[in-house]
Amino acid sequence: MQRPSKTDSLRRAFVLAIGFATFVSTQGVRADEAAPLGRLDLDPYRVIVRATFTADPLVTPTLRKNVVTALTTRIGQTFGATWSLYPAEHPFVTEDDALTPPDESGLERLTYAAVTEKIGTATCDKAYLLVIRPMGPKWLIAGREWDRHVQLLGPVLTVTTLDRRAIADAAVHLLGRLYSPILIVNDADRDAKTVTLTVRAGSIPWGDPLAMPLKKGALFLPVFRFLDAKGNVRKIQPFPWTYLVLEEVKDGRATCKLASSYRAPLAANMRRRVEAVAILLRPHLPETRLTLVVGKSAPRPLAGMFVEVEPMDAEQTKAEAAPPRRQELLSDRHGSVTIASDPRQPLRLLQVHSGSALLARRPFVPGVDPEVTLELVDDAIRLNTQRDVDLLRVQLIEMVARRSALIARTRAALKSTEKADAKQFLQDLDRLPSADFYLAKLNEIRVLSLEEADRRKDRVSERRIEELCEKTRSLIEQYLPDDRLQTIRDEVAVSLAQPAPASKETELQLPLSRRSKPTSKPLPKKEPAVVPKPESKPKEQTAPTQATPPGL
Repeated sequence: MQRPSKTDSLRRAFVLAIGFATFVSTQGVRADEAAPLGRLDLDPYRVIVRATFTADPLVTPTLRKNVVTALTTRIGQTFGATWSLYPAEHPFVTEDDALTPPDESGLERLTYAAVTEKIGTATCDKAYLLVIRPMGPKWLIAGREWDRHVQLLGPVLTVTTLDRRAIADAAVHLLGRLYSPILIVNDADRDAKTVTLTVRAGSIPWGDPLAMPLKKGALFLPVFRFLDAKGNVRKIQPFPWTYLVLEEVKDGRATCKLASSYRAPLAANMRRRVEAVAILLRPHLPETRLTLVVGKSAPRPLAGMFVEVEPMDAEQTKAEAAPPRRQELLSDRHGSVTIASDPRQPLRLLQVHSGSALLARRPFVPGVDPEVTLELVDDAIRLNTQRDVDLLRVQLIEMVARRSALIARTRAALKSTEKADAKQFLQDLDRLPSADFYLAKLNEIRVLSLEEADRRKDRVSERRIEELCEKTRSLIEQYLPDDRLQTIRDEVAVSLAQPAPASKETELQLPLSRRSKPTSKPLPKKEPAVVPKPESKPKEQTAPTQATPPGL
């Protein structure tokens, strides 16, 4: 009798180990299916996993069988009893040949209704559709999640591997990325902005604790399930611009911080026939295109709006937070800006400005959806008011400059002898518009704008118009005061009342009797300098003729 080789013994032991692990995992899942009433933290997910293989010479029947068997085992080892593979009579990963085309594009074309019809009457909570195909030297695995509880079909995610023996491991890793646990909102504290939730199957231990997706800092999107009288789902509505940041998970209970642009978004909607749940968010796109519009029936893009983007951390206080890396963007003619995602700080704070007015302040997670539309209030009334007020301010600046120039010229004329020019400059100052003129024009702008805002019942625009007009009124009163004109008038009057000092030429032309007395002490008379006379040359005297002595 021929003894089995060492290779055959290892192969047989490997097959028996896989079969035993599969049996143990499926038996454990079935034992936990009967969860206590009301204990959602002990209720496992009923899951269907279907794999589609493309027609390729490399995809042999043996490969299919090995991948399906290994994937079933790896699911039990990773997710443990939190997942219960369906159908119950055959808890294995099944092959699906109905996907057309059998690649990732076929997954992209699927809809929630199409997957619901494909599943049929199976009472499962989640379904995962996988596509496995060779791609050059690699193997590509693509997948998509279907969730009945929130009626959502997740995005298509992909993963690659070089070794065909690692296809099952890569597929399990992809299932972990696709898996989005469901959390039920129990209570929301309006003052502390904290939310308490129940994690479905949260008290069931995982097979691989390192694969658990619920970690500190994870982001969740609140979703409302509106039910009818029979408990059937009537409508699913995600709550916009609201996110939950996970802080702690313990014994199937989770505590999250609330980041929202609303004061109490969850407490106001927790009614009898409304269930608030939260789904895990995983940004998978490199960027998101944000479009700013006005109006619902006929959206109008808002171009030229300033959008400030900065990281938002719900855990840090303002004193502890580091200086934010702020990014300033400007919307194009389509009203759009592109915001890049950052895995290190996925939660961002958006601030939309129109000039100096803040139009919106929203938390945002880029990378979840390719395009997002932000609907803003119609700010046309405030913009028209801003335009009229800006024109009035330009006129005010010009008037302040002209008044300052005339005042300076008037004072310069008072210091000289040209008092007639100073009087003319003062008359020019009196002809300039006063502060009452600009206040009347400002009041006209204010009244017309408030009437239009009241007709549209736009309370926000009314408040902004009042603030804008109040600032402009303060500027008018500050730079066009009446007391300044009165001061220059008094200076001119005092200067004209004083006799003007006569000039030297005029004084010389007047007779001596009409000359004005000097107002200051006369200077002492200087004695004329004595000019020395030139010395005259002495006249040459003729020498007396001496007599010639006798005898010469």
